[in-house]
Parts: sequence; structure tokens; C-alpha cells
Amino acid sequence: MARITNRDVNNADLNKFEKLNGDYFLKTIQADSSGNFISPFVPAEYDEIVLTYVAAGNGAGEIETVTYKLATVTQATLTLSYNDDNKLSGVSKS
Repeated sequence: MARITNRDVNNADLNKFEKLNGDYFLKTIQADSSGNFISPFVPAEYDEIVLTYVAAGNGAGEIETVTYKLATVTQATLTLSYNDDNKLSGVSKS
């Protein structure tokens, strides 16, 4: 969990925060090495996960996309990429 200043809490939806020993913390958001907040890859609510697999090329047979849905509506899609050694090299969210 990342510690948040009172100014940040006052300008945000309190459902996204957790109070611990008088301090507010983000429940799911992390910070990068510069202290910038990174939004979570997985949406807060979903009831279905749809997977597709890489048919050919780098990562053949591995997961290519992960689609999170709630009541049939897409909430987020993760696209995974693989390098020449068929190892995971990146994940992007749309």
C-alpha cells in the first residue's frame, strides 16, 4: 500500500482508500520509483475472464489477452507480449 497525503484523500473517492493508524493508504494502486501512482491492471469488479492464446510466433501457446468483463461489458483488457525466447516481455492495459 502507498501512503497518501491528506490533500490527496480530500480530493479523491474515499472508497479507494484504507485508514490505518490515522494514515490513509491506497487499497490497490502502487507507485513507481519516482513516486507516481500506477493504476491497477485488474479492475475492481468483474465476473468473467476471457483468455485468448498466441497462435504463432513469439510466445506461441501462451496467453495473449486477458479480458475482464462485468455483466458482459468489458472492463479492461490486458495484452501480453513475448520476446524471441518466448518469455513474457510486457503487459499493456486498454
